[in-house]
Amino acid sequence: MQGNSVIVLAPTGSGKSEAILAPFVGFRKQFLPTQLIYSLPTRTLVDSITDRAKKYAASMKVVAHHGKHAESSVFEEDAVITTIDQTIGAYVSTPLSTPLKFGNIYAGAVSSAFLTFDEIHTFHPRRGLQATMALVQQLRPLRQNL
Repeated sequence: MQGNSVIVLAPTGSGKSEAILAPFVGFRKQFLPTQLIYSLPTRTLVDSITDRAKKYAASMKVVAHHGKHAESSVFEEDAVITTIDQTIGAYVSTPLSTPLKFGNIYAGAVSSAFLTFDEIHTFHPRRGLQATMALVQQLRPLRQNL
């Protein structure tokens, strides 16, 4: 709620995903941004977390977005559960699932959303992990004004 990044470490099945979803559902528009972009390493995890998120956020529009199942047209929904490559592509205005002419819309969504990077220990060290760290560092100055 103070705008700081948080790292959550806990065993599998202990509720880490819910620890992210619950505050977003309860405090969005008050202490947290109005949109959640939840990034994961694989499509299977995206589909699984999306199903769980829809249960907790029944009053919100929650979508899955990855290469085989792109439910979001321009990352406009309340919660977009996606793969890390989609998040990075969106931020650098080269969305992977839509025409480039919409790139700036995606970049704006990523820049202003409540970002979550789950299973980050499985990201490729020189691609996914470095790109995620660069994204976080690029966005840090913007977050001070949100």
